[in-house]
Amino acid sequence: KLLSAAGWEFLGKSECGNPNTSAWCEFGDIDHEGHDRGWKLAKHLDVLLSEICDRVDQLLGAGWKKIRVVTDHCWLLMAGNLSKTNLPPSLVESKWGRCAAIKPGAVTDETLYPWYWNPGQYFALAGGISCYKSGEEYAHGGLSLQECLTLELIVSSGTCKHGFPSVEITDIAWKGLRCTIA
Repeated sequence: KLLSAAGWEFLGKSECGNPNTSAWCEFGDIDHEGHDRGWKLAKHLDVLLSEICDRVDQLLGAGWKKIRVVTDHCWLLMAGNLSKTNLPPSLVESKWGRCAAIKPGAVTDETLYPWYWNPGQYFALAGGISCYKSGEEYAHGGLSLQECLTLELIVSSGTCKHGFPSVEITDIAWKGLRCTIA
């Protein structure tokens, strides 16, 4: 609703829209594939990334001058499973792989964090790259460096030297946990 109110167009998976406006499209589903495949995601990443590249090429070919590729979160992938941290069911209202909603008044040694939308509700995050469920190879929802790094890649149309694109890193700046590379 906010995008529509701001005049943005929502593009379907194969639509190219009007390159003289602003548009949003979602493409690729690496997260879903990770939950479904576990460690086997690694075998399919080249194909998944190629599909995203093809979509960017399609939009550039349709006249878009700049494409911003973003992710909402990153993830952990561990063949042979992430280590399990025990958290008794009696302490939690809900438990996922990397986080758990703690019952009001429950006492635990886990580090607790207030929930942004309800400061009276607390949740625990599994430490390091551990998990509250056993048998998890792919997970997200914690505060590890791997989960805090999110992609924001800007691709613009232009000419390529020697028939292939060139990349030059001109600046790297860290601000807290955010690294910006130009």
